[in-house]
Amino acid sequence: MSSYNLAAIKIVYGALYQDEEFPGIEQAIKRIKSNRVDSEQLFAYALAISKNEVRPYYETLSRQLRSVIEERDLMRHCGYTFLTGRAIRVSK
Repeated sequence: MSSYNLAAIKIVYGALYQDEEFPGIEQAIKRIKSNRVDSEQLFAYALAISKNEVRPYYETLSRQLRSVIEERDLMRHCGYTFLTGRAIRVSK
């Protein structure tokens, strides 16, 4: 098994489960492996972060970060109700 540093797993886990407390590295890895079909790609991100080799992921990471920022900005300006993973806009 590759060695991931704690910060890298916290970043990946935090991106997936924002509202939950970090359970520890072993439990986080188990949960990601058992709940995500894209866990291999997520662990590739974690390994790249651990080794400080994120250059191949810059485009993907910046696109994802942009998406998160846009979503949070929208949520500040209007309310959203989430239904099965889809955001439905409702006015405040």
